[in-house]
Amino acid sequence: MNQTIKTDRLVLRMFDESDTQDLATILKGEGMLDYFPPMPEPSVELAEKMIAGIREHWGTHGYGLWAVELGETSQLLGRVGLQFLPDTHEVE
Repeated sequence: MNQTIKTDRLVLRMFDESDTQDLATILKGEGMLDYFPPMPEPSVELAEKMIAGIREHWGTHGYGLWAVELGETSQLLGRVGLQFLPDTHEVE
């Protein structure tokens, strides 16, 4: 699955390995993980695992989280989308 959605300002696309450092930087932002379940300290390794998990989720479920980037600069802004939560068997 390699679809892309473009708006006037944003691009939604699949995460890839080149997003690792930018995602790690985003995760280290103040308050960024305040409402996430407890997880290891943000790092490049954590970002690598997250990207691998996001890509695996897409392969398993056919939907998942998109990388969101600013169209004019291609700067990674974060992620958005739906994901299956195995603990509750619901989609968030």
